[in-house]
Amino acid sequence: MEYSNVLLGICIFVQVITKTGHSIQEAADLLNKGQLVAIPTETVYGLAANGLDQDAVSQIFKVKRRPLSNPLILHFKDLNSVSKYVSNIPTEAKKIAQEFWPGPLTLLLEKTAKIPNSVNSGKQKIAVRIPNHPDTLKLLALLDFPLAAPSANLYGRVSPTKAAHVSKQLSGSIPYILDGGMSSKGIESTILGFENGKTILYRLGAITTEEIEDCIGEKVFIYDHNLISDQPITSGMVKYHYAPQTPIYDIGDISKIETIANFGYIGFNKTIDDVPNENQFLLSPESDLNIASKNLYHALHYMDEKQLDKAAILGDKLIANFPEDWRGYYSRSLVFMNEKDNKGVISLLAPVSSTFEKIFSIQYLLGLSNYQIKEYEEAEKFFVNALKISPESKNVLHSMAILYDEIDQFEKSDSIYLKLITIDSNDAQAFNNYAYSLVERGIELEKALELASKAIEIEPNNASYLDTIGWIYYKKNNFKKAQYYIETSLTLNNDNSVVLEHLGDIMMKINKTSDAMNFYRRALSIDKSNQRLKEKVSPE
Repeated sequence: MEYSNVLLGICIFVQVITKTGHSIQEAADLLNKGQLVAIPTETVYGLAANGLDQDAVSQIFKVKRRPLSNPLILHFKDLNSVSKYVSNIPTEAKKIAQEFWPGPLTLLLEKTAKIPNSVNSGKQKIAVRIPNHPDTLKLLALLDFPLAAPSANLYGRVSPTKAAHVSKQLSGSIPYILDGGMSSKGIESTILGFENGKTILYRLGAITTEEIEDCIGEKVFIYDHNLISDQPITSGMVKYHYAPQTPIYDIGDISKIETIANFGYIGFNKTIDDVPNENQFLLSPESDLNIASKNLYHALHYMDEKQLDKAAILGDKLIANFPEDWRGYYSRSLVFMNEKDNKGVISLLAPVSSTFEKIFSIQYLLGLSNYQIKEYEEAEKFFVNALKISPESKNVLHSMAILYDEIDQFEKSDSIYLKLITIDSNDAQAFNNYAYSLVERGIELEKALELASKAIEIEPNNASYLDTIGWIYYKKNNFKKAQYYIETSLTLNNDNSVVLEHLGDIMMKINKTSDAMNFYRRALSIDKSNQRLKEKVSPE
């Protein structure tokens, strides 16, 4: 059991030989065996697996390092196939599908029980589409199942539009890349949903709002992206996504970067002076927006490959030359955060915290970094500052609740958990963490069980939440149920030291000492400095 803050870990994979080729049959054979294949579509390349095979789907999340809370899109060969896996297709959806399928359109529809919950993170609706690429349509025709296929890149990175882009990020992790040339659209599909007779645009993409409105003859409602959380409704709705390794800035006045030597320039149709041609990428010299969109991700990959100044260097240069601009400090701080150098963040940002007292990101990063080094009073101060700027920030509220639990100010943490649940009745993280807090205190176990059950109802395949409910049953001396939930948690994430330790504790309670010691040793191999685990492995 552990607090869930939706942090990404680093996965270790067994190296495999990755082949790039044009054999549709070879791709089909691998998919039928439960393996992953990168496939071309008109939007971007997808990382495909049998969408009805839970084990195969789980491999997508592991290879991409994608949070289990982020739903996938299912790809079908035709509309008849879609109808077998959804309970209802609204009239508006049918009209739009007939107009734009095959094509860069994804529809959010009510799913049937045939689709594993892991595909859509336990939600009631599933994202579906029919891709418009000849190779992938031929591939789908050879299969008797739909393909779950998010973009074939590491989570958060730029989506691939060529086989070479896939190879650069995923070579050694998947057996086959089906090379179908460069994607014709180059940006993700448009995602639509349907509620109470309204057509809702959840994600902008290759099909424009105007095209959809022309099709259905009525207004399309735009989803409020201020509501985006760590439990997204559908794919592509997290706060940080499609990011290159090289930082990007809207330069505005070109003079602002004259002192930065090694930079690239992405423009629409015109180059700029005094920048080497090889460091420039024009999206469309012809001034064609369709061509520009096709080339956007390709341009981002190109700049990454140029080995231009990375975030640390660029951040340092921006700070030196433009100390009044908070973005340089923010860029440099993110490098420290990625390196887990919390003291580096604090040493950089603390001196300018009052200068940037109105900048949410600066205050929040200072709060997080101080919390990590157990400077709880300072952490609280900066979290409070961040809340003044954004009073209902779920990220800050979650962080503060965990902080108050850490320093035994439970009235404050309980109040925040209740506020989070009130703000969003589907905040699984709040339900889980509140349950965790109660069971750690050894109080109100029935209430903790109710809260944890709600978290599981919202996200049935979240490993942390399954561990939490399992641990509650352990504290209630129901070791059979405890074992079931915690073993299920391990099937989703088998390298979590806390969960392994918990299973070891259960084994000890049911007198399976040898099994218990095996789990303790596995946990200690992950968390080598944990004194409690050392004592369990080698008791005096």
